[in-house]
Order: sequence, then C-alpha cells, then structure tokens
Amino acid sequence: MAIDSTIAGTLSHSLNCLKQPSLANDSKYFIVEFRSIITSCQKLTSTSNSLLPPCLGQLADTLLTSLGSLAHLSLEARSLCGVALALVLCTISEPSSVALMYSKSFLSPSASGGETLRVRLYKGAPELSISISSDDLSTFRLCLAHGLLQIQPQSFWLSPQVSQSTWHSLLVGRMFPLLETEAFTYSHRTLLAFKSLVVWAKRFRLNTMNGRLSSSLAISLLNIIASNWENPFNGVREQNSLLLEQLLAMTSMEDNEEIPTLLRPPNLVELVLTEMSWKVKTKFFFLSVIIPVASPLSTVLSFYEDLIEGLVLSLQYTHLVSAGTELYRVILEYIPQDKWSHLFLPRILTILSESESTLAKLNLFNYWMGPTIKKYRNCLDLVYDGLRGQASTKLSDDIILSIVLTLKLGRKEGYEEMSWPAIRTSPYLSLALTHQNEHIRTTAFAVVCVSSKTSGLITTDEFTLVRNFLEENVNSDSSPLRQALINAFTTLLVRLRDSCLQALRTHEGVGCDGVVRSMTFLEWLFRFLASCLEIGSNYQRKITALELYKVVLSYLADENGGERKSNAKADGQRVMKHCIAVGKWGFTSEIGRESLLFCISDSAEDVRESAARLLATYFKIIEPDASRFNLLFNKGVSLCGDPMFYNSEAGALLVYTVTCLSYKGGLGATKFLDIKFERVCSGLLPHAENQFAALKTDILLGATGGSPLYGILRAVGRLELDPSSPEYHTLSPQEINRFVNLVEAVVH
Repeated sequence: MAIDSTIAGTLSHSLNCLKQPSLANDSKYFIVEFRSIITSCQKLTSTSNSLLPPCLGQLADTLLTSLGSLAHLSLEARSLCGVALALVLCTISEPSSVALMYSKSFLSPSASGGETLRVRLYKGAPELSISISSDDLSTFRLCLAHGLLQIQPQSFWLSPQVSQSTWHSLLVGRMFPLLETEAFTYSHRTLLAFKSLVVWAKRFRLNTMNGRLSSSLAISLLNIIASNWENPFNGVREQNSLLLEQLLAMTSMEDNEEIPTLLRPPNLVELVLTEMSWKVKTKFFFLSVIIPVASPLSTVLSFYEDLIEGLVLSLQYTHLVSAGTELYRVILEYIPQDKWSHLFLPRILTILSESESTLAKLNLFNYWMGPTIKKYRNCLDLVYDGLRGQASTKLSDDIILSIVLTLKLGRKEGYEEMSWPAIRTSPYLSLALTHQNEHIRTTAFAVVCVSSKTSGLITTDEFTLVRNFLEENVNSDSSPLRQALINAFTTLLVRLRDSCLQALRTHEGVGCDGVVRSMTFLEWLFRFLASCLEIGSNYQRKITALELYKVVLSYLADENGGERKSNAKADGQRVMKHCIAVGKWGFTSEIGRESLLFCISDSAEDVRESAARLLATYFKIIEPDASRFNLLFNKGVSLCGDPMFYNSEAGALLVYTVTCLSYKGGLGATKFLDIKFERVCSGLLPHAENQFAALKTDILLGATGGSPLYGILRAVGRLELDPSSPEYHTLSPQEINRFVNLVEAVVH
C-alpha cells in the first residue's frame, strides 16, 4: 500500500526548510518544522521500508547536524529536534541498530571537554562529522536521550530484537549517568532532565529484567529525589513526585530480594517519619507520594499521632502550609468521615479555640477547610457546633475570631445554618463587628458582605451593618484593615450589581423593594464618600474613600467589565443607568468630579494620583465645561511654578489630568486651552525654556518668583512619556532635543 503523498511532500518540504541558512537563528521557525516532522513520522510507524519516503535518510542527517551545530536554538527547539531525529531513525532502521547507535555513538562519554561525532546513520549513508563544543555537549546528549525516550514502546522499546544486555547498556550504562548528572546540576536543562528521568523509569520497568531494580540504582534514584523536592525550577517538584511513584512501583516487587528492606513503601514511610524533621517541606512531599502506595488507611491509623502533629505544625508556618495541605489532601482521600471526626476534628477545634497563632487559624480555613468540605459536607457544621459549645462556657477572642471565620466560609458555601436569616441576630456577629481587634472586625464585615449566590437581593439589615461599619472604620490608619475592608466591600458590590441585574431583567424588578434598597444605598454611599473627600479630611478618610470610589466605578461605570466575563461591566452600566434614571447616582456627576478635583491639590501623593486616575478613566469634558477646565488648566500651569514641592507636583498632575479629560471629550486639548499649539506638550515647552532662562539670570529670584522649572518639566515629561497619556510620544524630534537639553542643563 503506497503512503499518502502529502506525508512525503510534508517531509520533503521540512527537509528543504531546514537547509535554508537564512533561517538558522529562528527558534520558532525550527519548532514548527520539527513538530511537522514528528507528526508525519508518527503516521509512518506501520509502513514497510520499501514504501517509505526516500528523503528520510537525508532528513535524519540534517536533523542530527542541526542538533549539533545550532547550539543557539532554544532548548524547546532542540529537544523537539531530538524527538524528530529518534522518530526518523526508528522509521528507517531496526530497533537493535538504533539502540546500538545511541549507546555506542550518541551517548558515549567523551574523554575530552569537546567532541567530534563521526557516525553513519543508516546503511549506505555518508559519514557525518559534527564538532560539538564542551559547553554544548551536555545539552546535545540530553536532547538525544530525551528524544529516544519519547518513542512509543510498541515502536521501539518492546522490540524482541534487542537483547537485555543492550537495553541495560543503553538505559543504565549511558542514559542514567547523563540524567543523574543533569539532575544535580541546576541549569536551563534541569526540568527537561527530570521529565526525561520519569520516562526513563517507565522504560526501565518495561525493558530491563522486568523492571527489577538493583540496590545501587535504587539508592541513586532515591538520592536524586530526596535532593530535589525544593528545586527552584518550576515543574521539577511535580516531576520528582512522578519519579518517586515509579521508584516505589519498582521497590514494591516482592520477588526482588536485592532491594534494601528500608526502600520498600511501608518501611520507607516509617523511615521518613522517624528520621526527618516536620520543619522541612521534603518530609511532607515524601509522605504525600508514599502513603497512597503503602496501604494508606492502615498507614494513617498506625502513625496518626505523628502525622497529625506534623500537619498541625505546618499550619503555623507560611513556608510549610502548602506542603502540609498536599499531605492532608492525600490523607483525606483514604479515611472515612468517622475516622476524620475522631482524628482531626478535636485538633481543629483546639487550634481554633486555644492556639495563640492567628496564622494557624487563617491557614486552616484558607487551606484545609475547602478540601474537607468537598469530601465531608457536614464537617463545617460540626466545627460550628463545637465552637459554639466552647463559647457557651468561655468566650475568648480566639473563639470569636474562629466563629466569624466559620460563618464567613459557611455563608460563602451556602450552608443553611449559616445563611443570613439564621445569623442576622447572632450575638457573636454583633460582638465581632465592634470588636477592638481589627482582624475580628474585618472578618465579621466580610461575613455581612459575602453570600453563596450573588443574585440574591441584599437585605435592609445587611445594608445597615455595612453603613455602620464604613462610618466607624473609615478613619482607621491600619493598612491591613483598609485592604480587608476594600476586599469585602468589593464582594458586596458584586452582589449588588448581580442582584439588581437579575431583578431588572423583569419589569417587576424595576420597582421591587430590593432594587430600591440598592439604589438608596448607592445614593448614601456617594454622599458619604464625597464628605470624606472634602478639604480638611484626614489622609485615612481620603485614601479609603478613593479606593471605595474606584470599586464602585470599576464595577458599575466601566465599559469593559469588573471581572473576566466580557459583559460583566457592560451589565454593570445597566445598574448605573437605572440609578441615574431614579435620581440616585452621583459618582460621575459634576459634584463627584469636583470632589475628585479637590484631591489633586492634596499634599499626599497617593491621594493625588488615585483621584487623577479616576478622573482620567471615568470622566470627560463636554462643551459647557470648557471654560471651567480652561481655568483649571491655567491653575495647573501656575501651580507648576510654586516653590512648594508638592504644589508643583499637584500642578503638573492637574495639567496632565485636564489634558486627558479634554481628549476624551472629543474637544481636542488645544481647542479650548490658552495654548497656540497643536499639542499641550508643545505649548508647555516654551514655558519651561522661559523658566530656565529666569533661573540662569538669578537662581534664587527664579526659584521663589514662580520659575522653579521642576513642575513644568514634570508635566511635559508625563504627557510625553506616560503610555496612558493622549500625547504619548507626540513631540517632534526637534522638540525632544529641546526637552532633553533642558533636562541635561538642569542636571549639570
């Protein structure tokens, strides 16, 4: 049966492409061609030699030459080249010939630093001579080994033509020393080496004495695994786990007496538990792989005290909690709920009620409770009941925090016992909302804001608690509290948006009580935030109010959406339009704009910048506002000459903001500003040059008389160099030279 002509054509095309010297530096180009060769060769596995494309021999020569000579290609490209070469060779040659070629020629260790490889790839082929530098020799051999390991077992590795001694020489004598060296050498090849080691172990199990492992080889593999659990390269730890799984599969063979007793899974569990410290992640990673192999339930029950102590310890350390959670997930898979309730529930309640480590409590909810709820749905009810039982006898801050953490998770997961109707009158929630501990307060606030379904309308009680909390905590100077408040408020606003959208989809929803409550809340919120931004308000009120303002606008006024969903914010605008229609919206009104403009003159830089970003993003100038903003622009230019540093900064920012707004309004900045140039940058440059001339004449008089230069240069630089500026990179080459000369003159 003749082969598909398209396969032959594709291979011929790839051969011609690989020979083009003009493309020798393009890794992406080579990757495409190598993948094309791999795909084509995989379709030829059952084709007889007489029907194979005649170009395969030349293609093998070209691939080997490319792998050896194009050392500058990316590792991905070269590893694919190794796979393509192995596939071509296995297609045109017998498995025994390929195995000997790799064992005796390709992977044979070199006596010197570099090597000249001389080889004939097939019968009648010309001898290739490829010089490989000492720096590239390891990469060259690793890509060759990786490529051969990728060949499917039925195509090569299960061939009866190859003797056991040849397999042993190839896998153990040649490949393993190479891969072992790479595993202990941190380089760009490390991840590829571990991926190759995993496949190597699979091939070893298939080919060498039915997977019987020698003692020395088993110990070498274990040393590799033990040394690389915390390897800094991404992906290596996952490959390390897979490699350990392969090793355990081989050490589990009962009839292999050469394997040391300690390396058998049950004994290895005990060895790791007794000899390694719980304060190193390696112990958790080892156990996560070994326990599923070593009779998991009986292992957990036999060593449960030690296991639980280690897992509890991991909750107290940031660097251990992820590793501990991985082991905890493994154990959950193999124990029934009654065992979990007996082994883990008492310790969990102890952590939540008695532990002095707040981090342990947070980690327990953030890392453990999620997978536990997924496995045992009613476990959170058990925790909640246990905490309330302890609170009835002794109510401590630890128990209050743990109860509100439980309520927060329960509301999020939709537990009936922790729904809003069930907890709205909870004495623990009321106490927590006004607690002196800020972490307890913000967690309680999050309980009010969160819900399992964002489409449910927010109740009057919830809005009342939110208003009270904002009023009582907006002055806090704690950054963690402020961030937690913003996060919880964002959750609430998503609920408000989604619930109003759900109601507005029906005509009845336009006048429903829940929508009216939401609109009234937005009206109150705007008035509250505007009052926080008034001149004379402290820094804490202003920065918190600006962050809340940003959340509202990003979820209700943005055109592109508050989330990854493409229509999220567009739908949010529907809520905003309804709020405008009923006269409750003020965030993008003239009053809101003026409140933000006042903030640009604030002495705190982050207040100025936050207000400017909101103005530039969500506002624009319309024709009736032209004279007002012309005055603001002139005010900004005037402030640029103020001797007070923060005033000149505010002036530059005001100039930048007004320019952005004018472009957004479609008026064009120079159509209503007092500038006789096409661009604001061009109009400000002469101001800067005049100020520099004044400074040269009398630096003291210039600095105190409105010509300090810094503010104008700051405004020009921001308009020209800020990527979000409407005049980004619009100065002409001559103007750029003038600007650079000014800056250099000031510096020198």
